[in-house]
Amino acid sequence: ALILLDIQMPNMDGFEVANLIKSYKRAQDIPIIFVSAVSKTLDDIRHGHQIGAADYIVKPVDPTILASKVNLYLERFQMQKKLERKLTKLNTTKQNLSKDNAKLSTKASRDGLTGLHNRSSFENLIKEAIELARSADVSLAIMFMDLDDFKIVNDQHGHDAGDALLKAVSARIQDILRASDFFSDSDNPSSLARLGGDEFALVLCAIPRPEIANKIAERIVAAFKEPFIINKLELFVGISIGIATYPNAGKTPESLCKHADLAMYKAKKGGKLSYCLFTDEMEQTQL
Repeated sequence: ALILLDIQMPNMDGFEVANLIKSYKRAQDIPIIFVSAVSKTLDDIRHGHQIGAADYIVKPVDPTILASKVNLYLERFQMQKKLERKLTKLNTTKQNLSKDNAKLSTKASRDGLTGLHNRSSFENLIKEAIELARSADVSLAIMFMDLDDFKIVNDQHGHDAGDALLKAVSARIQDILRASDFFSDSDNPSSLARLGGDEFALVLCAIPRPEIANKIAERIVAAFKEPFIINKLELFVGISIGIATYPNAGKTPESLCKHADLAMYKAKKGGKLSYCLFTDEMEQTQL
């Protein structure tokens, strides 16, 4: 908290000791009070303060004055330590809040079962993808996917099997996506989401041309002809896919999602386990 330092000492005087003390990083901020019988000349005082002295007491020392000065620096030291403890506690609280906020943010944007993006997060991804497509002049495709006969699995094997199947479905779709489908310098070129139930959606935001979306859809459909092994059971489930491309099928998130949904129902009505690309005729049929 405080160093009381004599000036007249053998081998090394107080000024030299003060210089040595101040050379240590841990001791640089400790106040030094010189206590000396040396006459209190202005040069002595100036020299002491140049070295870093906080105060100067001339011998013979008045106990009242010494106690007053010592108590003053002790109080300052205690207040400083108290402030440091509060700052440490505040920083710890801040770090904990940051971790909690990160967890809440992840929880708010992710599907609890599969860990994929949820509907809300997917809508934001589409907005970002449209901005990228508009500014970088790249193609963009939205896929809406619905599992065929998923209700049968739930009814026959229970919801636990159904949940395990949904996780397996999300993993299989992600495995199908290839880096060669996208521009090599693109970041996060595709994002898969679970919109709810057995509905999935995929945004392809960095494909060189719209036809790539058809090839990806073909691979997904082909992959779903193979069974899923769930609890040692072979389960078959199909998939119907609707595709909407930017800007042909729309230039807003709302229009792209609407048209991908229309195309998906067209695929489902056409015999399931298939994909369909949105055309203007589909919307005319709806009207």
